[in-house]
Order: sequence, then C-alpha cells, then structure tokens
Amino acid sequence: MLYNFEKLKMNMKNSIIIILTVLLFVLLFSTQESFGQINLNGKWSSTCAIERTSKTSIAYCPLCSSIISKDTKTFSINGFEMDISKATLKLQIGNDTTQVDYKLDEVLETLSFTFKGKDYKFKLLNIAGSSMSKYIMKDNDGMLILIEKI
Repeated sequence: MLYNFEKLKMNMKNSIIIILTVLLFVLLFSTQESFGQINLNGKWSSTCAIERTSKTSIAYCPLCSSIISKDTKTFSINGFEMDISKATLKLQIGNDTTQVDYKLDEVLETLSFTFKGKDYKFKLLNIAGSSMSKYIMKDNDGMLILIEKI
C-alpha cells in the first residue's frame, strides 16, 4: 500500500480547522444566555428577600408588602406580581394594581420606574441555566427580589 503523506497531512489540517470551528460555534451558542437580549414581556411572580440588619431589625424592598399577625408574634413578607408590556409595567401588590411607565436599559441591564412617588432602579441579574425565565432584581440599597416568569 502506498500512502500519499502530503495529501494525508492536508486532510488532517482541514479536519483540525473544521473541529476547531465547530467547537468555537458550540462555545458561542452555549453562552448565548449570558449575552442574550433581555425580554421581560409577560407575567412575573416575585419572591422578596429579607435581610437581617441587626438582632431586632430586618430590611426588605418597599415593593414587598408585610403582614403582622394580630398577636404580633409572626411577621410575613409577601411578594407581588408584575405584568410587563413593551411600554408599561403593571404591579399587582396585594389587592392593588397600578400601571406605570418603565425604562429598560439593555446595556446596563437595569429596570427603572416610579411607583407612588418613589423612583426605583433595579439591576437585573440573570440566573445561569434559567433560560432567562428567572432574574434577581437588585435595587440601589442592595435589596433583592427574585422574579420568575409565570
């Protein structure tokens, strides 16, 4: 048997280039979630994080409602729902529903709006592996809200 080493060498070189190209595309598309466009349109459910600030105090985002039991022994923080369209954000907090305009900065990944006279600005933190169906919203004071697409 006679082998043409030059031809074999060229085929190996082409194969390596093809394999490296395929690996590059796989790598780029597998990290697409990190570099994808933020799409917040739709309904979202929120869960509010509670931070203990001292032995007797806690802090949480003001959008989250709180309930103190009649015997004042239990305290609970309730989340809220959001319905986001291209132009407006509808907040349902308890039995109240309010619609506000919002601004989404896709470069800085922030969501800003005014609610009941207070300006809110949240950094949107993507949760890896959630296919952009979950975000953590972090406000300027460090308060956190987990939102999940309904």
